[in-house]
Amino acid sequence: MTVAFRVLALVLGLLVVEIGARVFYVASSGDMGMTELRRSRNLLPQSIAPPGAARAPGASEGLLPEMGPNRVVIHPYLGYIAAPSKAPEGRGLSPEGVATHGAPVARAPSPDRIVVGLFGGSAAWHLARDSDVFLRKLREAPQFRGKEVRLVTAAIPSYKQPQQLNSYAYLSLSGYHFDVVVNIDGLNELIYGFDNYRNGINPIYPRYWDLFFLGTGDVEKLSLQGEIRLYNDVRTRLASRMNHALLDASAIANLFWYLLDRPLAMRISELGTVQQGRMRARSLPVDARSPRSHDPTSLLETVVQIWSDSSTQMQVIAKAKGARYLHFLEPGARNASPRLLQGYQRMLERRSELERNGVEFVDLGNTLLPERIALEIAQRFAVPAKEPQR
Repeated sequence: MTVAFRVLALVLGLLVVEIGARVFYVASSGDMGMTELRRSRNLLPQSIAPPGAARAPGASEGLLPEMGPNRVVIHPYLGYIAAPSKAPEGRGLSPEGVATHGAPVARAPSPDRIVVGLFGGSAAWHLARDSDVFLRKLREAPQFRGKEVRLVTAAIPSYKQPQQLNSYAYLSLSGYHFDVVVNIDGLNELIYGFDNYRNGINPIYPRYWDLFFLGTGDVEKLSLQGEIRLYNDVRTRLASRMNHALLDASAIANLFWYLLDRPLAMRISELGTVQQGRMRARSLPVDARSPRSHDPTSLLETVVQIWSDSSTQMQVIAKAKGARYLHFLEPGARNASPRLLQGYQRMLERRSELERNGVEFVDLGNTLLPERIALEIAQRFAVPAKEPQR
């Protein structure tokens, strides 16, 4: 048997195994293809990736740190923020806990520069993680051509109004300058406002408020937190090892990672459920308790009112600061539960009111495309902002 024949047999064997691995993966994972698998892995909080490790494919050009359960700290005004002291090397945050994508903080307007502030929850944060296309489209727009375009990401997964409002006010008071303020929200307000209420927390409070403050000194709680952190670290180690181009392209390697990661993710979810149940069984501080006079309909109106009023106040601040404020209603589970569908309808019914108050409102429908958002910003910058109607 010649060497060439052996090499050919080896190559064919590997090809068969690759195809078999891909077929097995598709059969065992449902509708999530290899592209979605790689994306889900790249979005894992790579909290312990070594300095200088390869950047995940599709990651932001600008040093946006990964967000995980160990990456936030309690904040007196915002509930919690990304922790600057815990950001991995090379992915710096400002002292206020926002990502400036490698650029210095702008403190004053400049005719040669456009600073875009991005606020919201997970949808906005994921947009910033894949910000290359977003920034490139902005820089190509005639309105911004020849200008330096900077992005400041103040979005945090799980944020909901009024956290975006408070974050914008806090950053403005801290000396940040924005030319454009982009707020992408809607889904978290509907989900987490109701979650808070069910768990005895006022709907206006941040998500997880009870878990931040209850059970201090509880040995079982600390044990659960330690186990969750251990499994998260194992997951991030596995994900970081897959950043090599050959492993990332291999169906065998991706299947192997998937089979290792899936039980870890399930275990973390189980432990999180146990932890939340234990914490929420305890007494809450009086000032965090939810009023129990709400029925589901009035609670929905309360949540939507908080969302609408917060957006109006962001417009007030933006106008006072000479910035343009754009409010995007994010894609969400419009085809999911009746409550979410009803919530989105209530939000869309507030559109006229928001626009009368000067808010430039955009319904993103069912897609969150950076090109679409960049185009909306550029087009609206081409015409003067509308004055609020009295």
